[in-house]
Amino acid sequence: MLSTTQGLLKYGFQYAFTCLLLIGISGFSWADEKELEYFRDASTHMTIDDIRESEVDWQRTARNKANFGFTSDAIWLRLNLTNPSSSRVFDHLRINYPLLDHVDAYLTQENKVLEHKYLSDRVAYSEDRQHDKYYLFNYTLEPESHYQVYLRIETQSSMTLPIEVFHDAEYVQQKTFENYWFGALYGTLIIMGLYNLILAITLRSLVYFLYVGYLSGFTFLISALNGDGFQYIWPQYPTFNNLTPLIGAAWPSLFTLPLAYYFLQIKRYAPTLAHFYKGLYLIVLLSIPSLFFLDYQAGSKLMNGINLIFSPIILMTALNFSWHNRPGAKTFALAWLALVISLTLLSLSIYNIIPSSPYTRQAYSFGGLLELVIISLALARQINQSIIEKNQALKESELHLSKYQELFHNSPSGIFSAQVNGQIISHNNAFSRIMELDHFDGTNLNIFHNVSKNPVDIQRLISHLELGRTVEGLPLLCITALDNERWLALTLSLQGDSNNRTIEGHITDIHDRMSRQREKEEHDRQRMDSLKLLISGIAHEINTPLGNNLTTLSFVDEIYSELDKECSKSQRATLEHLNTSFEILKHNEQRISQLVKRFTMVSTGYLQAAPVAIDGEDLLQKISINHQDKLKGLKIHTYYKGPKTFISYEDPLTIVIEGLIDNSIKHGLVGRDNSKIEIELLVNEERCEIHYHDNGKGIDADIKDKIFQPFFTTSRGNEETSGLGLYAIDNIVKNLFNGKLNVEEGLNSNKPGFHLHIELPKLKNEE
Repeated sequence: MLSTTQGLLKYGFQYAFTCLLLIGISGFSWADEKELEYFRDASTHMTIDDIRESEVDWQRTARNKANFGFTSDAIWLRLNLTNPSSSRVFDHLRINYPLLDHVDAYLTQENKVLEHKYLSDRVAYSEDRQHDKYYLFNYTLEPESHYQVYLRIETQSSMTLPIEVFHDAEYVQQKTFENYWFGALYGTLIIMGLYNLILAITLRSLVYFLYVGYLSGFTFLISALNGDGFQYIWPQYPTFNNLTPLIGAAWPSLFTLPLAYYFLQIKRYAPTLAHFYKGLYLIVLLSIPSLFFLDYQAGSKLMNGINLIFSPIILMTALNFSWHNRPGAKTFALAWLALVISLTLLSLSIYNIIPSSPYTRQAYSFGGLLELVIISLALARQINQSIIEKNQALKESELHLSKYQELFHNSPSGIFSAQVNGQIISHNNAFSRIMELDHFDGTNLNIFHNVSKNPVDIQRLISHLELGRTVEGLPLLCITALDNERWLALTLSLQGDSNNRTIEGHITDIHDRMSRQREKEEHDRQRMDSLKLLISGIAHEINTPLGNNLTTLSFVDEIYSELDKECSKSQRATLEHLNTSFEILKHNEQRISQLVKRFTMVSTGYLQAAPVAIDGEDLLQKISINHQDKLKGLKIHTYYKGPKTFISYEDPLTIVIEGLIDNSIKHGLVGRDNSKIEIELLVNEERCEIHYHDNGKGIDADIKDKIFQPFFTTSRGNEETSGLGLYAIDNIVKNLFNGKLNVEEGLNSNKPGFHLHIELPKLKNEE
C-alpha cells in the first residue's frame, strides 16, 4: 500500500512538472508560430467596408495563441491565405474554441469581398457548421493566388481565438486524432460513471454517490466547453447551449465540498474545520441560483472564482491530513493537485494571464480525468480496506463469540433468553443447576410458570420494563423444577424492536443470604413484638396504680382546701409546705401519665384503624391549619397530586404527618427564623409517597441510624420529649402500612434541613 501511494505521488509530481513545462513551451514559442493581425473594435459597429477603407491600427499575435480574455469589444482578425502551386488547393480555416456568439468570415482578394459566411452558437446547429464542433470555414484557393480573410468575432464568453489553417489531408488527420482522443475521454468517463454508480447502489455508499455526481458534472462541463454537447446532444437548443458552461461549472461544485468532506472524514478528524466547510458549501448553494440572474460574463467569472478559491482549500486540507497520516488523504491530495494545476491553467488562459494553447485549453480535461481516475482508485482502496477491516472484525467477532459462549456456559450466574410470552429460548448450565432442571420432564420451559413462585410477579416486571424501568438484582422467591423454594436475584431487560422483542436475563442464587436475612428480620420482628408487648404490658400495669394515685391526689387536694379554711396562721405555713410537696408529686404523676400514653402509641395493636376514602388535599390543609400557630413565624406548604380520594388509614396517616411536624418544631426548628415545612403527598395507582422537608438544623450523620430507635432523643431532660416520636412513626409505617421510610439528608445542598421519603402501599377499594 505504501509503495502504491509513493508511486502515485511520483507520477503526480511528474504530471505537475509536465504541465509547468507545457506552460513554458506555450509561452516562449512565439517566433515559431504563424502571425495573425487583430484589431479591437470598441464600438462594435464597424463593418467590413469600414475596416478595409479606414486606417486601422492592426496588431500582431500568434495564430494559435490569440486570447483576449473577457471583453465587450468586437475583435477583427486578418490573415493571409496563399496558394503558390499550379493547382487548386482546398484549405480549412478553423477557430478552435466553440463558445463564440457571432463569427463573420470574409474572404477577399484584391480588395474585393468574394465570400461572406456567418456562424453562431445562438442558432441551431446546422449543416453550415460542416459537422465540426468548432467554427470551420472551407475555402477553395485557385492556383498561384493570394487571399485575405477577415474574421469578426463578438461573444460574451472568453475571447479565446486560436486560429489554425489546414490543408485537406491535414484536416482529416487532425479531425481523426480529435475524434479518437475525445472518444477515449468520454468513453472512459462513461465507463467510470456506470461502474461507480453500480458500486454506489450496491454498497449504498454516500461517498460513491457524491463521486458519481461529481463525475457526471465534470463530463457535462467538458462536453459544454468543448462543444461536443451542442454538436451531438442538444444541437437544436442554442438557448440552453449558452447556459451549459455555467450549468457545467455549477454542477460539479454541488458535489466538490461534500465529496472532500466525507471522503476525508473531516467531521471525525477536524470538527472545527467541519463547520468551516459547511459555511463554504452554503456560499456555493447561495451562489448557484444567482447564475440565472447574472449575465454570462459575470456568472462565468463567479463560478471560476469559486472553483479557483475552493480547490486550493480542499488541497490544503488534504495535504494537512496527509501530514497527519489520515486514511486516504495522500491519494486524495494527489488527485486534487492534478485538478488544481489543470484548473489554474484553464482559468489563467481564460483571463488572458497566460497564452492560450492546446495544452491550456485541454488542461481541465487532462487534469480532471487524472483526478477522477485517482479518486476512483482511492475509493477502490477504501472498499478493499473496508473488506479487510470487515474480515478482521468478523474474525474478532467469531473469537469474541466463542469466548462469550464459553463464559455463557461457565458463568456462575444463570443466563437465559426468552420470548415475550415467557417461552425460554436458551439458557446456560448454571441456569439448569440453579433451577434444578436435570430432572425436569417438561419440554416447554417458561419463565412465568417455571421461575417465579407467583407468575404475576414476572408479568409485573415485564410491564415495568415496557415502561422504561429497570429490573436489576431484584430478590424473587422462585420454585425450582423439583418444587423447592429458592431465593434468586433476578435481572431482566428487553431487547430488539417492538416487532421482534426478546427478554434477556440472568439469575443468581442468593438463597443462603436471603434465608439469613429473613431469619434476622424474623428475630428482629419477634424482638420488637416482645418489646411492644413489654412496653404495652408495663403501661397497662402502671396505668391502674397511676390512676389510683391521681385519684388520691385529687382527694388530698380537697382535704387541703378544707384545712386551709379552718387552720390558724401558725399552721398555715406548715400546710403550705405540705401543699408544695403534693404539687410536685401531682406533676410527676401527670408526667408518668403522659409517658404511659406515649407507650401505648408504640404498638399498632392499639390503633383500631379501618381503611376509608381520604381526600388528600383536604387532609393536608387541616393538618397545616392545626399546626401553623405552634411555632412563631412557621409556614407549612403542602402539595397534593393524585385522585380526588384514595383508600388508606386516615387516623394513622394523620398521626404520622403530625408526628413529623411536632418533631420538627421540638428539635429542628428551635431558634430558627423563617421556619418552613414542605409536605408533598403523591398518590398513583400503586402507592402513596410522602416527601417531607423542613429547613431546620438537620440531622448529624453520626445519629442518622439511631433516630428511629425507641427512647433515643437529642433533647434528653426535656419534659416534652421521650424519644418515642419517630420510633412510633416508624412502627406505624412499617407494621400497619407495610411501607418504608428513608432519611434523605443532604441530597440537595440548596435545601438544607431534614428530608424524609415515605412509601406506603395504596390500598384497594374492596367495594
